[in-house]
Amino acid sequence: MDAFLKGITVSLKLMLFTLLFTAAGIILYVFCAAFHPSVTPQSLLNASSDNVEEQIIVIDPGHGGEDGGAVGVNGALEKELNLAIAENVAHMLKYSGFHVILTREEDIMLTDGKPGKKKQADLRERLRIAQQSEQNILVSIHMNKFPDQRVHGLQVYYSKNQPFSEELAKTVQQTVTDTIENDNRRPVKEATSSIYILHNAKIPAILIECGFLSNQGDLARLQDENYQKQLSCAISAALINCLTAK
Repeated sequence: MDAFLKGITVSLKLMLFTLLFTAAGIILYVFCAAFHPSVTPQSLLNASSDNVEEQIIVIDPGHGGEDGGAVGVNGALEKELNLAIAENVAHMLKYSGFHVILTREEDIMLTDGKPGKKKQADLRERLRIAQQSEQNILVSIHMNKFPDQRVHGLQVYYSKNQPFSEELAKTVQQTVTDTIENDNRRPVKEATSSIYILHNAKIPAILIECGFLSNQGDLARLQDENYQKQLSCAISAALINCLTAK
């Protein structure tokens, strides 16, 4: 009986994932509330308030174009996974009434910089887009990689330049742990100068390393469309809950 009920639960979740991208925004409210009890339907409906309408969330899919980012053990490219999850998160936040900007919507670098300096120019352009308004919040989506293939799990970094960045990071990290990565014990981390976009951000900013492409388990999940939607919903629910509580 337990196995039967578990099978029904999985089927219902998959059905909701499908509905999420074909129905009205209310599906997101119901689904995210079910995913994370602290995200109440009322708090999500508050996303139509004036302060949220003024809030712009900039979603930054890391890398792109000739910069493929990390490469998975099976050849998967970070840039493609970043964009898939970033687009999911953007759709969900738009359904909830937020104004969302994607720094890229295709496989490109954001630069026409000189050879050898394209990466720096790309990062500067992403930061410029993010900081067009002081009301903006930056969420950068990335994948991790490490020589030890046993290392796994999502981890969130935050900019030390705005106190709200740490709150955003902790909310995302905890929501993912509570919902889809129950064994994740990773703490959030303050970004050092090695993470250019967070080190230089003057707005609340976080960078989400969604998992390790060097780990077989993480990689398999991150390439699975259903898991991408689960993760995107957890991230979206965390952002909505945090921003509507301000």
